[in-house]
Amino acid sequence: MYNAVILAGGETSWLKEVAGTPYRAWAPLKGKPIALYIAEALLQSGKAGKVLIVGPQAANPSTLPKNVEVIAAGDTLMSTVTLALEYFGTQQPVIFTTDDIPCITAAAVKDFVERAEVLGAQVCYTIIPKAAVEKDFPTAHRTYVKIADGQFTGGNIFLVDPQVIPQCRKQVEAVFAKRKDIFALCRWLGWSFIFKYAIGILNLAQVEKRASEIFGFTGRAIITNYAAIGMDVDKIEDWHLAENYLGKVGKGYRHGEN
Repeated sequence: MYNAVILAGGETSWLKEVAGTPYRAWAPLKGKPIALYIAEALLQSGKAGKVLIVGPQAANPSTLPKNVEVIAAGDTLMSTVTLALEYFGTQQPVIFTTDDIPCITAAAVKDFVERAEVLGAQVCYTIIPKAAVEKDFPTAHRTYVKIADGQFTGGNIFLVDPQVIPQCRKQVEAVFAKRKDIFALCRWLGWSFIFKYAIGILNLAQVEKRASEIFGFTGRAIITNYAAIGMDVDKIEDWHLAENYLGKVGKGYRHGEN
């Protein structure tokens, strides 16, 4: 089994009005903090032996499930990742998730990790077909990228070899800094890459190759039909969608079978 990290440093201003806290991790969704939905899915998958929530320490330790702990986040994404790795060490791969995917299930985690183990890449991440999202979350508004293999949105779970973190820290920070400047991001990716995307011939293998070149590790994308992996709570509409969806799951609804 692996160690797992929930990256929980983010604040969301609108969230305080509906949940009483600006911290996504501790926002009570249908009576349970979002981070605990995620932690339970990780532990129940049989793939994570311990879960570390790296973020604001808003929870009473006595209320946390067994094998779940909390430490303070850093000032940046990569400093938070570094703190998690200092806690766990770098001897084996680590499962990372964001703190805003309350609909994720143990089955989704198990499926992802088992498929990542077969690939053996240093970093594995998830992408979700548009059809899978529309099936499980028909009212959701997500951002999709269209490539030759289909239309996909990104997921929020990763299996990472910690040994690659030091060498890709600057590249990750550069991508994060450029995320809202499309022109700068295009220059950074390379115009030939963007041209292939624009004319519809860019495929998944080429994306994996370019990402591996940029970050300096072997990266592979796993196409999953577990759409909840990508259903992050970024706005109030997402909050209400998650509320309704978790209510359906509580009544026996099952989703995302590959």
